[in-house]
Amino acid sequence: KEAAFYYERIGDGLPILMLHGLGADMELMKGCMEPVLEKNGRYQRIYFDLPGMGKSAADFRYCSADGILEVLTAFIRAEISGDFLVAGQSYGGYLARGILSAFPERTAGLLLLCPVIIPAREKRSLPQPDGQYKVIDQTFLQTLTQDEQDDLQNLVRINQSSYRRFQIEMLSSRSKANEKFIARLLQNYSFSFPLEASIGVCHKPVSFITGRQDIITGYQDVWTLLENYPRAGFAVIDTAGHGLQIDQPDLFAALVRDWLRRVEEA
Repeated sequence: KEAAFYYERIGDGLPILMLHGLGADMELMKGCMEPVLEKNGRYQRIYFDLPGMGKSAADFRYCSADGILEVLTAFIRAEISGDFLVAGQSYGGYLARGILSAFPERTAGLLLLCPVIIPAREKRSLPQPDGQYKVIDQTFLQTLTQDEQDDLQNLVRINQSSYRRFQIEMLSSRSKANEKFIARLLQNYSFSFPLEASIGVCHKPVSFITGRQDIITGYQDVWTLLENYPRAGFAVIDTAGHGLQIDQPDLFAALVRDWLRRVEEA
């Protein structure tokens, strides 16, 4: 029996394959990309639920970085003709670079939001958690239970509006993810091949967007890659954590538009 993988297409134009992070689903990418793109008219958005997450089946044949990349490359060959873009958040940013290694000519650019650069978490350069940098609406915070407050490590700006987006785009996906699939995937989180060596030098427009207070993937490790991406912009946004697109929605939207402008120029 073939695996069932769920995706949605919106609009017409140059395809952008949207890849969420570990344990999330397509609502994460929809929530931040649709407000920028829905009125643009030049891009087809393809939102994909990764295996074992969202509405996609937990097919354990593909429960590894290599396996998920196999699913994605097969999908691209079957469903996307010509050039395309990839936008990936967190683990989706790691998988996006895997796609670039598989389709170096067809990948017209990458947008990497808080991307995983080093899969082994203990080897990442991460800022220390520091609550003094958070911007908190204390009156709103008191309306949350302790469990709800404990969920907020990904956010730096905490208010009613940011929490509502956090619920829809990040929290709601947890109950849909297959816990056994995620646990096994974490044991096979890295590609079996040297990713950067297989990519070499990428001359396509790339945008690395990172949060200064991101304690999950950090920002410093991106710097080690920049010479491999001579057309890459690298933004480190203050007052932004791993939920950067929620913490700093206006800056995020401006950086997406800048990336698309560079894609169009290229």
